[in-house]
Amino acid sequence: MIKANLTRFKNYIESIKDLGYDENTLVQLKLRLVKIEPCLEKFNDLEAEIELSEGGEVDEDERYSF
Repeated sequence: MIKANLTRFKNYIESIKDLGYDENTLVQLKLRLVKIEPCLEKFNDLEAEIELSEGGEVDEDERYSF
């Protein structure tokens, strides 16, 4: 569910980047950003837990690229 939410947000960003930005688009973007930030934090926490449980180190670059 978390990855799906992040993917939808990414797809939204990609869909608006070629259309230009008006005031309504910026308002929508801010609202969506507020909603997605907790999902991103949860994703980072879970990813770190997985990496550490596998005996590895936290790979910030890998998560950032996602």
